[in-house]
Amino acid sequence: MAPTRNAFQATVQRLSRAVPEPLKAPVRHFRAMRRQRRSNELWRIYDRAWPAHLGTADTHFEWLRARGLLEEAESLFSIGPGRGELELRLVREFGLELGYAEPVRHYRRALEREAATLLLDSKIVERQRGPYRAALLSRTYDLILSVHSWYGVGRDPDVLERTLASLSPGGTLLISVSSREDFFVREGLARALMVAEDLSDWVGRLGLEHRLYRVERELPVELLVMGGQPTQVGKDVLSFFAGRPWRSLDRSARRQRQEILLRSEHRSHFTRSHGVLVIPKSSATAPDPGE
Repeated sequence: MAPTRNAFQATVQRLSRAVPEPLKAPVRHFRAMRRQRRSNELWRIYDRAWPAHLGTADTHFEWLRARGLLEEAESLFSIGPGRGELELRLVREFGLELGYAEPVRHYRRALEREAATLLLDSKIVERQRGPYRAALLSRTYDLILSVHSWYGVGRDPDVLERTLASLSPGGTLLISVSSREDFFVREGLARALMVAEDLSDWVGRLGLEHRLYRVERELPVELLVMGGQPTQVGKDVLSFFAGRPWRSLDRSARRQRQEILLRSEHRSHFTRSHGVLVIPKSSATAPDPGE
């Protein structure tokens, strides 16, 4: 019988431990390059699927404008803006100053190019190039925005407290993550993401005043599946949520994910559901989570 994938990986790991010390550096370098290639490929998959088809910029822009959260604001800091589609629209619409933390270099470059094209580069007042968890902001902001980027922060009370301290008087922190009602979360297609309802419970236990809203967008079913097969966009979405390129998923993993989509082919749409936490500066100081 052919060896299983796990057995093969175990053999590779056992052999790698036997590699002489002078050769270990090249081996480590090769592994790092392989991880980087996979990461780069996942971001290319993300770029194909999200901005054109599943992006949240329009949804959140309209929601923010309808809520009037930026009517009195003069400055915005974005955590993980990606290409900055939402942020630059907000800057242009409301005349805001913008700061951001974006660790992915090609996204920073894309944001800066678009800002220059729109003649908004002078509005960018702060650029943080590392992960937000380690960022120390140079000033305060009226709105700090995290749209599907707080997953990298998680339930860290120190980062949350530092973020609230970086708000101007009367400022607001807005965190948007997937809702438990999101199609991809509910069907188990998304990797183990922190959902808005759980994040809201945690924030409440810290004694912080906040409100939780649900923002939804309907996607036509034929965007992801057509004629009994996933479309290219469907494959890209499944790959990104699986954390691996489509071709590297084993046959059973691909079949399982395809079946979930195909069960929904009779529907007219999928629902993307985002939970938006709005936490004002006036919230109580976060207590020690052990209390």
